[in-house]
Amino acid sequence: MRRSIQNPKSEIQNGRVVCLCVLALFLASCSKQPEPPKPKDAAAKPLIVPTVTVDKPVITIGEKIRYTLAVESAPEVEVTFPEFGSNLAGFAIKDFGSDGPTKTDDGRVVRKRWYVLDTYVTGAYNIPPATVKYKTPGGEEKEIKTTDIFVEVKSVAKAGEQAEDIRDIQQPVAIRPNYRRLYVWGGIAAALAGLIALTSFVVARRRRGLVPAPLPPRPPHELAYEALAQLVDSDLIAKGQIKEFYYRLSEITRQYIEGRFRLMAPERTTEEFLLEMSQTNLLEQSHKQLVGDFLGHCDLVKFAKYGPTRAEIESAYNSAKRLVDETRQESTPTTRNMEKNKEP
Repeated sequence: MRRSIQNPKSEIQNGRVVCLCVLALFLASCSKQPEPPKPKDAAAKPLIVPTVTVDKPVITIGEKIRYTLAVESAPEVEVTFPEFGSNLAGFAIKDFGSDGPTKTDDGRVVRKRWYVLDTYVTGAYNIPPATVKYKTPGGEEKEIKTTDIFVEVKSVAKAGEQAEDIRDIQQPVAIRPNYRRLYVWGGIAAALAGLIALTSFVVARRRRGLVPAPLPPRPPHELAYEALAQLVDSDLIAKGQIKEFYYRLSEITRQYIEGRFRLMAPERTTEEFLLEMSQTNLLEQSHKQLVGDFLGHCDLVKFAKYGPTRAEIESAYNSAKRLVDETRQESTPTTRNMEKNKEP
């Protein structure tokens, strides 16, 4: 028998093949991509999750806050946000809007509504839970409430300070003699003498019945009642002139406040007037709140293009009339018939 002799070259080639196979397996194991993470199970979450937040839990009088109502829900859920009107828990709504919808990483939908609020009455406010309505994928209508939220409104005056209308007396200033003052005072004296003479003449003729006595000025509430009646007779609501109606209603109320309380309401912005009103004791706290809500609602219609409902229009008119009713001066018997008004 012949013994088989192994070829050395063949052994080397076989070794190379084995090395190449091992290297290929090693490279294949290194290049294996990791499995992508599995998405979170969105079905494990509730169909809808509402939350409310404010950007500042503590503010001062006249400072604005942003109240946000956010709703996260499954994409097939229909969401209906609540309507707040012109005020929310004692705060006037100065502006509002919406953000979204946006999607989260797990495919859920987030919708937001925001409101800009302010007030001119100090104290602790509790904004109650908001009710969000929604429809399930099966067509069932449900609702869910948010949590309530607290906001504290502080005075702009520091602790222990009181608002003062009169400044301290300044030091006397030396004034050089000015003889023109003599001429001015002389002219004033002559004018006063002429006025006294004219007054004496008029009084004397009046006593003899020749000059009728002038009528006393009409009280502010009579003028307000008359203006409110004319506003109703103008029929602006039926004509669709809602903004003009609110302009005139706001002006009537401001003029009444100026005549009744000597507060310069017509010449100032709403923020300036409400800030002054918050620092005076001429109005009761309930009337301050009434005026603040009323003017805030009027500004929302006049400047923010807010379309009020019929009920809100009647409420605004009744608020103006209520302010006059509750703060007017006592009437004389001859003027009480002027105080009856129509409703819009």
